[in-house]
Amino acid sequence: MATTKPSHALVFTCLLICTTIIGWLFVQLREILVPILLTLVLWFILNGIAKWLEQIKVHNYSLPRWLSMLLSTAIVVYIGFFSVGLITANLAEFAQDSNQYSATIKNLIVYINTFLPSPIPEDINAFIPEIKTSQLVQWGGNLLSDFSSFSSLVLIYLVFFFTEQANFSKKFTALFKNHHNQSLASEILGNINSSIGMYTRIMLIINFLQGLLTYMALVWLGIDYPAFWGFMTFIFNFIPTIGTIISILFPVMMAIVQTGDPIIILMTLLLLSCIQLILGTIIGPKLLGNSLNLSSLVVMFSLAIWGAAWGVIGMFLAVPITVMIMIICANFESTEKIAILLSDNGDISAMKPNRDAIRKKLNSAKTPLDRRFS
Repeated sequence: MATTKPSHALVFTCLLICTTIIGWLFVQLREILVPILLTLVLWFILNGIAKWLEQIKVHNYSLPRWLSMLLSTAIVVYIGFFSVGLITANLAEFAQDSNQYSATIKNLIVYINTFLPSPIPEDINAFIPEIKTSQLVQWGGNLLSDFSSFSSLVLIYLVFFFTEQANFSKKFTALFKNHHNQSLASEILGNINSSIGMYTRIMLIINFLQGLLTYMALVWLGIDYPAFWGFMTFIFNFIPTIGTIISILFPVMMAIVQTGDPIIILMTLLLLSCIQLILGTIIGPKLLGNSLNLSSLVVMFSLAIWGAAWGVIGMFLAVPITVMIMIICANFESTEKIAILLSDNGDISAMKPNRDAIRKKLNSAKTPLDRRFS
């Protein structure tokens, strides 16, 4: 009996329905999936810090694995709580200085009105809500409370990740009875681990330099809260393109409401744009090289999709998730075309394991008796 292949329209309809269902599940399960994925990214960061700590030797003595992981976790937790404290403290200071900024904006409006046929209302409260210290302090307290509860959940997941990490290799070996399939799966996981790890390490270094240079530039220009804006630059630059715009726009707005001086505003815009251009557009991609190989259009689509599904956190996770999807798709013939579409130059050979090398390695490792029964 002859078998008929399903039509392209039927296949497309099934794929569309499956994609819609999966997207709906991602949105509905965001409270469960977001902490797990954040824990996974944090696990990559902690392992990177731990390996760096292990490389530091004093009198030929290096830290044991458990101690390096404990220290790296303590460092990340301290940075997290320090960051939230920095945000809440700067919000309180901003609320206290809001009257001064309101006066600067009013003077700026008076100056702009001299060039406009229809003047802007000089009463700033007519179009900008009044800033109250109590509201900002309360918002900062809520932020600290939410961060504490969320970070506690992530830390619990981390404990289980570290517990399973010790036994993962044994489970992985038992999962694949065929040595060839085991080696292929190991290569795929290695590619994912290498790409995400390199992306995370390079982005941490680049973003730290961007935050530091932003802080130094704003201190030189006399813009208020330079440490806060430097930290926000470090954080937001994990979001491609959009984070760069925010990192420039917010400090420039601060220069406008603080000084109202066109020269200071222009210098702030130029200095921050140069920092982002040199580090984010030239040096960063050069260091990353072909480790990501993601199309810029795909990055923008992934930001929109994951941002719509999971909000700001989804935008932070958009690139790592898309890289994992692309590497997995590149290693299966049925989904290879998806990986080609996601890639930047269409070359996905670097994401695939070298099957011939794996086969030779397995053959050389076998004994004559193993070859006989293989």
